[in-house]
Amino acid sequence: MTKRTKKSGYILGVLPTFAGASPLSMVLLILMTLIASMIEGVGAVLVYPILEVMRTGQDLVSLSQQSVIFEYIVRISDSLHVPATLEVLMVSVALLIILRQVFTYVVNVSRGRFSNRAVTYLSSQLFESIVSTDIHFIEQQRSGSLINALTTEAKRAGLLAMAALNVVTSLAKLAIFVMFMLFLSWQATLGGLMILSVVGIASKKGFRRSMGAGSELADANDSLSRFVVERVRLLRLMKMAGTQDTETSLFQQKATVVETLSTSLVRDNSRVGASLEPIGVVVALLILYVASRVLNMGLSEVGVFVLILFRLMPVMKELSSNLQQMASYQASLDRISELIERAETQQENLDGHVAFPCPLRNGIRLDNVSYAYPVVDGDEQPVLALKNISLFLPAGRTIALLGPSGAGKSTLIDLLPRLKIPNDGTIHFDDVLASDIPLGDLRANIAMVSQDILVVDGTVEENLRYGNPQATLEDIQRAARDAFAEDFILRLPQGYDTVLGERGARLSGGQRQRIALARALLARVPVLLLDEPTSALDAESEQAVQQALERQQRQHGTTIVIIAHRLSTVSHADLTVVLDNGALLGVGTHDELIRTTPWYQKVVELQS
Repeated sequence: MTKRTKKSGYILGVLPTFAGASPLSMVLLILMTLIASMIEGVGAVLVYPILEVMRTGQDLVSLSQQSVIFEYIVRISDSLHVPATLEVLMVSVALLIILRQVFTYVVNVSRGRFSNRAVTYLSSQLFESIVSTDIHFIEQQRSGSLINALTTEAKRAGLLAMAALNVVTSLAKLAIFVMFMLFLSWQATLGGLMILSVVGIASKKGFRRSMGAGSELADANDSLSRFVVERVRLLRLMKMAGTQDTETSLFQQKATVVETLSTSLVRDNSRVGASLEPIGVVVALLILYVASRVLNMGLSEVGVFVLILFRLMPVMKELSSNLQQMASYQASLDRISELIERAETQQENLDGHVAFPCPLRNGIRLDNVSYAYPVVDGDEQPVLALKNISLFLPAGRTIALLGPSGAGKSTLIDLLPRLKIPNDGTIHFDDVLASDIPLGDLRANIAMVSQDILVVDGTVEENLRYGNPQATLEDIQRAARDAFAEDFILRLPQGYDTVLGERGARLSGGQRQRIALARALLARVPVLLLDEPTSALDAESEQAVQQALERQQRQHGTTIVIIAHRLSTVSHADLTVVLDNGALLGVGTHDELIRTTPWYQKVVELQS
């Protein structure tokens, strides 16, 4: 992942870096905007001479004695060896208008592409940061907040990029028009700019109000997204509790807050345009009066000056509107950049210099391993989930982890693929320190079936291939049979091509469990970690899965670490490890633990 700057870098570099565009493309875009503005300015200057020629009936050469504008037109015509006639002037204006529209079309399409690319760029950077961070960071976040940031806030930040680009182009247009006005009368131009500057300073209060409302809107969007995601997950509970009307009312309240804040921002933006236009008209009339009565400008110069001034007013309006939008969208960019920065402070360490020992010959060794859950509140004391665990898991064997809920079993197997990092102690695979193995290589040699069964919204085959895209259809079918899953798969409408839906909605709990187990078996890796792999299976299916695991172990020498609460699940284990409250109570065979570990004795009696 490329290194990114801090929040100020996102804001200051909002144009080329923020949108993933090259500096050259940005320069070309601004250059085309300047050319279009210059063409528009020239076209505006030429309109008045056309009207003057038609009004007086004189030719341009005669009129050049009366006005500097006509003089310059004649000089340019002579240098281009083109006759200075009314017809040529009219054709030139028409061609300039067409050329301006071509440039304007290209600029508008490019700006739209820029804005869309900004959304894609930001959301991609955020998604990359999220999937590259450690598990604890994700566990601290709310799914609704992440979804809101990746969609709504990324889109609003993309609009900020568009508004920022529009500000740059508006300033470019403003510079072109001011240049033409300075050419006609620098005194009148400076006077007009001074008045407009005062108006701009007075508008700062509106910009600050928009920034505050934009921040409130970002919070409201986040709250609404979190509410929707949570309530969709709790739909079964809602129906059973009969709280649909209450939840609908809560949703409407949150949606109304979003609506009110959005409307407020639209109102602020409209207020700027509504107030700026009459102010511009008043300024134009004042300049017209001063130019003709005080500065004694000629009628043609005054006419062109006013024409350019009126063309300048929409540019000023556009500039002010885009500054207002930037203020309202700023909170979205701040929210995303802050989230990216926090995620990047907790990135997983991918580095390593020693290959995973494959095949695993000796086993996995834990030496004085302790793990404490990260502290969220600085005043909290860290809670130890594992305490000085020293343990050897022999290669090619099945090791069972037993213990009451909260004993630290799931935490222990999370440490092996470095989903969590121990606070103290070391973990070795054979004689290789786990932290010395590149993270990708380590995880490529470990498969896991977690307690929370994960099913992708895709076909059965896509789910089984996940993590092993090179697997053949024969391999997939064999893994499905080994996981006792093929019978129900073949009964699905399209068999292996059946789409399972989000979180495997078309499957029962037991079927999802067998899909996850088949996926792990298909990986054909040296280490297999199973967290309650048969909790949703009946006795017959559980026995079949046990046979499949034993066959996997015999054929491939797989080291299997399995967590279970039922002794029947781990009756075939070569070694059993008993944990309680993060401490190691006992290690041994069934007979050894019966003699040495009271907790194990009690469980055997209860489940006999």
